Amino acid sequence: MRCWSQNLALFEYEELSAAPDPGWPDCFNSGVFVFRPSLNTHIQILEHAAQHGGDQGVLNTFFSDWAVKDIRKHLSIVYNLTVGTIDILVLYRYGYHAKFVHFLGGTKPWHLSYDPQAANESSFRDSIKNFQQFIHLWCDSYKLKRMTIMKTIIYSCNFSVTTHNPPNGLSAETEVDDLEHRSMWEEGRADYMGKDAFNNIMRKHDLFLY
Repeated sequence: MRCWSQNLALFEYEELSAAPDPGWPDCFNSGVFVFRPSLNTHIQILEHAAQHGGDQGVLNTFFSDWAVKDIRKHLSIVYNLTVGTIDILVLYRYGYHAKFVHFLGGTKPWHLSYDPQAANESSFRDSIKNFQQFIHLWCDSYKLKRMTIMKTIIYSCNFSVTTHNPPNGLSAETEVDDLEHRSMWEEGRADYMGKDAFNNIMRKHDLFLY
């Protein structure tokens, strides 16, 4: 998922607002949705999730009246433009106004080899060639972000060597570990039996809810 602009207008929508799923238009796609933070709702969804599948199935069965209750809660496709699943004519009509681009499916931009100087980007699958401009923009943003992170880590390493007192109370080794952990997530290699176990994720969620 990549956000291309500020989307303050979303704060004017009520729970649960979302864009239709391109393959199942009577369901919403869970990539982008508007909700009202609530500990009570959180608990109910956890109980509900024990009987249903992934995030999209859980949310659609929990907010099961989304399709028919209130058309005002149906977000425009520009808030969740799904790469590789919509018709090229839809892209021509709405692509320029896209606010969120959702790289749907198993193939993500970081799985593709990308050479910005190459004239022929044969690495892109046929199903997503029409979205190359979004992938180019994602890759450019990604490279810029990675360069910023690496510069920060290099600075932290140098700082720790010269002062033995890393900034913000974090060691250079910790920052390197965090970068490696992020890289594993980006490559689809989450440590579900360790650091990324469900209970650890829930503890982090609870920090924001309590």
